[in-house]
Amino acid sequence: MIRVQQTICLIVVFLTCHVSTYAQLSQSSITQLRKSTVKVESGSKVSTGFLWKRSNWVVTTLHSVTQSTNLRITLVDQVRKAKVIKVLKQYDLALLELDRAVSLPLLNNGNTSVAVNDNLYVLGYNGKGNLSNIID
Repeated sequence: MIRVQQTICLIVVFLTCHVSTYAQLSQSSITQLRKSTVKVESGSKVSTGFLWKRSNWVVTTLHSVTQSTNLRITLVDQVRKAKVIKVLKQYDLALLELDRAVSLPLLNNGNTSVAVNDNLYVLGYNGKGNLSNIID
């Protein structure tokens, strides 16, 4: 239970900032993470989401999807519709279910051990419509 709470808190921090941070990644890891990052459109709101745990789940910020029944998820190679299936209001999180499962990598818990002088990589939708530039 503690591990689940730690994971939820970590995701909250990531999504509150609309980005995720990972330390010491290989180029292949970066490529996989890019495929796990999605753009979530809810009316006029646009935010970052991440494929998480199941091939049809996306986790994103709750405030970006509230009061919308028309959710559009842009993945690296396709666009899908989604619906909200779970809300964690106290953490500002929403779990979305895609209309169909996808064959893309899922986000794991990442490396939370960061030391001074480690290289950090940030990923998230940058708002410019180009999902190929999601890691800086």
